[in-house]
Amino acid sequence: MKFSLPILISFLFLGLPLHGALTVFGPEWIRWWKEIVILLLVAVVGIPYLKQMREGSLLLPDFKGGGKDPRLWSFLFLVWGTFLVFGNSDPKTALVAFRYLGLGYLVFLIVGLSSYTIKADSKKKKRLFPSNFLPFICLSISLVISIIFGLWAQFIGGFEVLSLWYSQTISSWVPGQSIPLYHETGGRIRMQGMSSGPIEFSHLLLIGTWYWLYLFKTRSVKGKILSIGLVSLFSLGIYLSLSRAALIGLIILLLGKSARKVASRFGRTKTSLALIVPSIFVFVFQPLGISEMFNRAGTSDHITRPIEAMNAGIRSPFFGDLGMWGPAARAKNLFLNYSDYAPIAENVFADYFVQLGGIGLILALGFFLNLWRRFDYSSRIFLLVGLIVMNLATVFDMTPFTILYFLTLAMLHLPAYRK
Repeated sequence: MKFSLPILISFLFLGLPLHGALTVFGPEWIRWWKEIVILLLVAVVGIPYLKQMREGSLLLPDFKGGGKDPRLWSFLFLVWGTFLVFGNSDPKTALVAFRYLGLGYLVFLIVGLSSYTIKADSKKKKRLFPSNFLPFICLSISLVISIIFGLWAQFIGGFEVLSLWYSQTISSWVPGQSIPLYHETGGRIRMQGMSSGPIEFSHLLLIGTWYWLYLFKTRSVKGKILSIGLVSLFSLGIYLSLSRAALIGLIILLLGKSARKVASRFGRTKTSLALIVPSIFVFVFQPLGISEMFNRAGTSDHITRPIEAMNAGIRSPFFGDLGMWGPAARAKNLFLNYSDYAPIAENVFADYFVQLGGIGLILALGFFLNLWRRFDYSSRIFLLVGLIVMNLATVFDMTPFTILYFLTLAMLHLPAYRK
């Protein structure tokens, strides 16, 4: 079990940035690889947990002290959503909707409970994840491959080679839509690499950027060069994705690093270079559309749609209307009426309120608030960036980011990750 858990988690870190290409070029069943890995993850953690609970040898999580344990909040969130699913007049649609809303909390709870079935030996300095390293190395390799693929597709004629496959493959994230070869906004192509779309691509790059800026520690020159190179490469990918939310997140990461490391010469050097590279992209490659990015259509949707969702949620303030918004409603409408229209909240917390009611929203807020209380500076930066990204994107874009985001939050919560 000590071996299988980090391996399974590393598979998720490795595969999610490549999921679009896996779906396009792989067999039909491969689109379900992530669900298979998550189910294996549930088995690896859950079966020993239940066994130890039955034997009475398990140290239960500390859910006392005013509900300060985030695992309690994630558990209650899942229980509340499950209650709403089985109480819904259309449980199938409700279950699909809750898959989007609750998947991250399931991942967090499972990995969070693993610390009670896998003990880290503090005396021998053994860690659940060797040197906090393996999953993020897999993620970094995957992101580099995805960026190289995107550069080839966009600048070296790859679009012509790929057009046949991409035009025929249905996305496993968005019901009823094929995976587009590329997205175009205001005449600018948005890089998506080997993922399913540019927003997903840029959000995953943020996780990799945070790791190399904050979690990775080294004194070797080669390690420093590698860190600077990957931060610069990931910044390039984020810029070429033309994602406003990701650019805001990148700026917060860089400024946060600079503020924290102002007393460290290496910290200043690495941060300065990481700041200079995106700046060069902005001023030298201005034709790529940095100005249009913040003036394009749809900006107002991030304000008007959450307000619409909150207003709609007031009609059912306690229980919400699970399955009436977002991807599940879209899939249902496509099946019944041959139209993929459905209202979209454009904000994750507004989505919680309109679909899970005020109780669901309170449980989600309690979860993040108690994570914030437990985290150190670098973990809070990661949490903050993720929250901003979650609330500047639709739920359609969140699934791959959600899995890795909540996985990382869960690992940061484990004793093995604490300093």
